[in-house]
Amino acid sequence: FFFFFFFQAEDGIRDVERSRGLGDVYKRQVSTQSTWEDLNFAHKYELKITRKDTVHAVVCWFDAYFSRLEHPVMLSTSPYGKSTHWKQTTFYLSKVVKAKKGQVLKGSIAVKKNNKDFRGLDIKISFHYEDKKGKTDYYQLY
Repeated sequence: FFFFFFFQAEDGIRDVERSRGLGDVYKRQVSTQSTWEDLNFAHKYELKITRKDTVHAVVCWFDAYFSRLEHPVMLSTSPYGKSTHWKQTTFYLSKVVKAKKGQVLKGSIAVKKNNKDFRGLDIKISFHYEDKKGKTDYYQLY
């Protein structure tokens, strides 16, 4: 059983290394608008459980809007969007959640640029829920 949520990135998804193809257009257009700090962000979420099941993972995707281009472009990695080579990311949980219909999982995803790997990201996913055993707060680092 997977939960899906997404976050949106505005102009600024870029790579400081030489890229190929359309990526060069994005880099030239928005590099003066973005900083490495733009890769550091946090986003809260709430997931309403629609059936009794076990949560094994959280699946994430993003939409990036390149609205300052002469011809604006939206890059979507959503499973509901047009298929591209970009895919969703699955974060498997080391602690599964026995979820009940109507239960709400609340949490956050925090992303930070990795200090050692310029292409790497450090990610923290947390969630909080209540069940018959009480309140549970959980987080996992990736």
